[in-house]
Amino acid sequence: MCDHLASPAKNRTIKIDDLRQFPIDSNKNPIKFLKGATPVTFSLENIRSLTDFRRHTKDYVGKLRESNAPLVLTVNGEAALVVQNAKAFQDGQDRLQQVEVELQTLKLEALKQNIQLGINQLESGEHTTYTEETSATLIEKIKEKGRSQKVNA
Repeated sequence: MCDHLASPAKNRTIKIDDLRQFPIDSNKNPIKFLKGATPVTFSLENIRSLTDFRRHTKDYVGKLRESNAPLVLTVNGEAALVVQNAKAFQDGQDRLQQVEVELQTLKLEALKQNIQLGINQLESGEHTTYTEETSATLIEKIKEKGRSQKVNA
C-alpha cells in the first residue's frame, strides 16, 4: 500500500459535526441518525486532503472500490467533500428510502389507531361536547400543554 494511503495514526478518531448527514455505520439506528441524535465519527484513516487525493487519484479510487467506507476530503484543514464507491452510496440511498417508507407506514398505522380510539370513545360516550363558552377553556389547556412540552424539550 502506498504511504499516502497508510493510516496516519493509531485507532484515533475525529468527530466532524459538519458531516452529520453522511452515514458511516449501517448498524446505527437510522431514525436517530436522521434526527441528528447520533454523532458521526470518521476514522482518521478516512480523512485526507483534496490535494493528496488529486495527486494519487488512481490509488484512492482503487481503495474506494474495495471499501464501503466514505473518504472525507479536506480543503485548508476543513471537511469539504465526501467520496464513496458507487455501490456503497446506492446501498445507503436504498436504506434511506426503506427507512422513509417504514416511517410513513408507522405514521399511518399510528393515525389509524388514533382514529379508531376516537371512534371507540364516541361510541362509548367517552367524550365531551364543547360550546363556544367552554371551547375557550379547551384552547387554553391545549396552549398550556404545548408550552409545558416546549419547556421540557
